Amino acid sequence: PLLARLLNAEIEIWSSTRQRTVSAHDFFVAPLTTVIEPDELLVHVKLPGLPERCGCAFEEFARRQGDYALAAVGVCIEIDHGLVRQARLAVMGVEDIPLRLTKSEQVLQGQNWSAELIEHAIEVAITNLNPRSDLNASSDYRIHLVQNLLKHTLETAWSRAQMENA
Repeated sequence: PLLARLLNAEIEIWSSTRQRTVSAHDFFVAPLTTVIEPDELLVHVKLPGLPERCGCAFEEFARRQGDYALAAVGVCIEIDHGLVRQARLAVMGVEDIPLRLTKSEQVLQGQNWSAELIEHAIEVAITNLNPRSDLNASSDYRIHLVQNLLKHTLETAWSRAQMENA
């Protein structure tokens, strides 16, 4: 789910009477719930290709290997001459559905990469999240996880984008 949101997937759904395509943005509606109707099947997920000079990273935190993530983060960063040309950030396990962090993406867009920029993007992200609390983790703990996961995935994605640029 997170990667579908991060990469702007197009999801093809068929029934015996029709075919339709839904964006990943519109596909997820609640925990374990999608827009698929009872008479429909998901038949294809189209993931657009990544641009050149793009680095991506994904990390998740779960109590045990194979468990649902308490928090997961995905990042793709496209760079051009030391600037962030485009940034995509997504989180999962924090709210009811996977989310794009569009306000943090806007903070990064067109900027020179720096530790201060990373910290600002993370601050914007956590300010705009409304994490749930449940038996597995409090909302404060999920915020803590997102802060750390975002920092590491942003740095990793940037490093990978630079290698693509070499």
